[in-house]
Amino acid sequence: MTTIPGTTHNDMNPHMLHQQTSPNSEKESSTRAGLDAFLNDTLIELRQAEHIITRGKWRWSTTELAHHTFIYMHKFTGQLIMNETESHVVRKSACLCTPGTAIELISDEDHDIELYMIHFDLYRATEKTKSRRIYERELSSPVTGWIQGPFYGIQRIAAQLTQLTNEGLETGLKAQLFLTELLHMLWPQEDQTDVGAGQDEPEQWLRSTLQYMRENYMHEIKLEKLAELADMHPSYYSQLFKSRMQKNPIEYITHLRMNRAKELLLTSDLRVRDVAREVGYRDEFYFSRRFRNHAGYAPTSYAKEVHRNIVSLSYPYTDH
Repeated sequence: MTTIPGTTHNDMNPHMLHQQTSPNSEKESSTRAGLDAFLNDTLIELRQAEHIITRGKWRWSTTELAHHTFIYMHKFTGQLIMNETESHVVRKSACLCTPGTAIELISDEDHDIELYMIHFDLYRATEKTKSRRIYERELSSPVTGWIQGPFYGIQRIAAQLTQLTNEGLETGLKAQLFLTELLHMLWPQEDQTDVGAGQDEPEQWLRSTLQYMRENYMHEIKLEKLAELADMHPSYYSQLFKSRMQKNPIEYITHLRMNRAKELLLTSDLRVRDVAREVGYRDEFYFSRRFRNHAGYAPTSYAKEVHRNIVSLSYPYTDH
């Protein structure tokens, strides 16, 4: 690191952000002004930037990260274990870990792997006068854990930082600028509110994925694809979706299929086999079991049991 006159670095004992952060600091960190205040008193030093491209079984682990570490998995399918908590990972996932974190990445076989690892240190000003500034190493971070996106911008900056490392030139100022921009991207936006009650209009990510489900429910839809459309990590997307729709994405797709099947059974002369295929099931017997669990009737008897003059014209929203 380029030495700044009148600065000193003193390492702190490593512990995680949630152990250091007070309620007041959490409130401050919830706004863009909080990030600006944090960065105004912070130096960021790039330690290493790696761009890993491979295929097949791959494994990387450390019992204790030495630096703040940002991992962007552009192409990756496998497991990430962070402090003994295991998560399934798919392409376009990202996380930011603080020093002292135990982490392990294990890829599945026969998959392409492309990921970036950015290692950096933070130094916070503990004394600022006209004559000198004193900095201490900061092991907490204003942003930690899984990152929602935007992945296109994240990849661009990760590639630029990797290029700086590969060039082996003096990178202090450029790296500081790139890392500052990266933290701005990772920081939750001020207009990102909780997806709970009180919001009349669904967020754009929800509108786009609901539309995709309603247009493609008859085909196989993977959670990873929906998360990619929403530009989120799959686990985070599933959690937000359920809080908004009271069903997880897979349950909602089944809901669409079953209600469309009801409409077809009531308004057409299609056989059960054909109805099953129309709503995305190749096995009519599996479809029949799912339909019975959902509607309380077998498909063959549903139209007889339900009054034919009740037909839903908006089956995504009703069960009639």
